[in-house]
Amino acid sequence: VSGMSFIESMSPMDDGTIAVSGYSTTGSATKFIDGETFKETGSELKLSDIGNNGAGTLFPGNDTYKYFASSSSGVFGISEDGKSTELLNWLDSDMGDGYVSSFIPLENDDFIVWYDSYTESGDESGLYRLTKRDASELENTKVITVGVLYDNWEVKEKISAFNKAHDGVRFKMTDYSKFDEYDENGMVLSSGESELKKDIVSGKAPDMIVSYNRGIVESLNSKGLFIDLYDYINNDPDIKKDDILPNVLKALEKDGKLPCIAPTFYIDTLAA
Repeated sequence: VSGMSFIESMSPMDDGTIAVSGYSTTGSATKFIDGETFKETGSELKLSDIGNNGAGTLFPGNDTYKYFASSSSGVFGISEDGKSTELLNWLDSDMGDGYVSSFIPLENDDFIVWYDSYTESGDESGLYRLTKRDASELENTKVITVGVLYDNWEVKEKISAFNKAHDGVRFKMTDYSKFDEYDENGMVLSSGESELKKDIVSGKAPDMIVSYNRGIVESLNSKGLFIDLYDYINNDPDIKKDDILPNVLKALEKDGKLPCIAPTFYIDTLAA
């Protein structure tokens, strides 16, 4: 398929075409080929607004949506003009990070999916019926939002495990990578980093930010965005400062305060 650097999936459509989903030079996209001649037909469907890290499978639509599209974050309804609406979110459904190979919409807005989940503790596969819960069931639940700058499966796994094991508090992930957009030459048209900063300025900042770009962390910290994590460590019944190598904490400090913490670190050694 021309212009596709990687093919994620292929699926038959009701009109006899085959949807080929994957990645082009400008991000996630789906192209169509004729089921008989195997030649490209129709227009390319851009799916960048569902996240550039989550190109999945396209499924035939219904009376409401022209298509349904799965991604690593959930399932979206695609309208005639190509706009997407999130219908299912895997984390909100306590299903972690995985892949949908079959999808059936039901008349009462329920969905049946065959879902494969991949975690460090093991893989899970199965047929699920998903029913939307009444919002009143969660009205007394505290929601903590985690903003990530790419589709972070490690964060997803930890959020899913916490949400399954706790009541009264839920974590929700906002993936800003869906705002990363590039032209055909690879030049940046928009970025998740700029969208995150817009949310912060407008008062819609996430409660926590996960970024492996130290420059972003230092830039936001210089504006007084972050709390001192030492206050949390000093009052935590399970974690003490002595549990973490002091030179690691020292490397993360700024003016004696701890604005961020690294989930992992490694040590390089030289032998002569």
